Amino acid sequence: MMRTMLWMAVAAAVAMSLPGTSVAGTCCAPCAPVAAVECVEKVVQVPTWVTETRTVKCIEYRPELREETVTVMKAVPVKRTIEQQYTVMVPQTKTRTVTQTVAKPVWEEKEVQYTVMVPRQETKEGVRHVCRAVPVTKTCKVWKDEGEWEEREVTVPVVRQVCYRSRRMARRAQRLGCCCSPCAAACEPCTVTQVCKVWVPNLVEHEVEYTVMKHEVVEEPCTYTVTKCEPETRTRKVRLCRMECEEQTKEVPCVEWVPETRTRTLTHVSYECQPEERTVSRMVMVPHEVERQVQVCVCRMVEKTVKCCRCVRCCCP
Repeated sequence: MMRTMLWMAVAAAVAMSLPGTSVAGTCCAPCAPVAAVECVEKVVQVPTWVTETRTVKCIEYRPELREETVTVMKAVPVKRTIEQQYTVMVPQTKTRTVTQTVAKPVWEEKEVQYTVMVPRQETKEGVRHVCRAVPVTKTCKVWKDEGEWEEREVTVPVVRQVCYRSRRMARRAQRLGCCCSPCAAACEPCTVTQVCKVWVPNLVEHEVEYTVMKHEVVEEPCTYTVTKCEPETRTRKVRLCRMECEEQTKEVPCVEWVPETRTRTLTHVSYECQPEERTVSRMVMVPHEVERQVQVCVCRMVEKTVKCCRCVRCCCP
């Protein structure tokens, strides 16, 4: 709120210092031809920020060592002698008579019938399928070459080689009738006529017979043996064991536990709480008032003289 009032005062001062404004701060309409200008000086309050040093009271805490008397409960051991009765199980050996039933084995022989499967063989006649290979004659066509050798003249080109590279080829060319000498420069290729044997083919078709083995399944009689098992009852002697019960009496040593009361002395330690006063040192933060110099920014209203001009003959009311 304070800042808003300060800004309003500044705006009013600036508006009054501008030409063409009225005393009230409103702009006039275009005036008629002015005869003279009237200027008035006014005192305006202008806000100004000033740094001031002020003394402020504040509270500070400082440590202070204090001694207090505190009551503490201390546990003090108290010893007492107590007689305690307790029960102990004492073993005692005794003999007692026990009657028990005992099973005795009794052996006896007995005839038992049992069945045995006895095998017997029988001969039977039947038919079996046999796979056999049967020869079969077939005919096929075969082409046969019945040609012959003929002698024909063939013209062959021969080129002589340079003697320093291959004398053997040059001599061969001379034997074949080449006109070039073996040691001359390379000559033109020569043609030589030779008689060569040439095969003249003559294909003739022939029919050839061949035999193939063909598999056929044939039935033929056969005799086979079958084994059959027939039941047969037989008798045999078996030794059986039969258990017979019999009562027997015997003395058995045993141990019995008998309770016995005994007395023992025990030292019992108990703790009792007793009050005890102690002096304790404690650090306490004590508040105290302190004056301090603080720099504070304060807004002050300062008087300022402002010159305001206006028209004498203005169209404004």
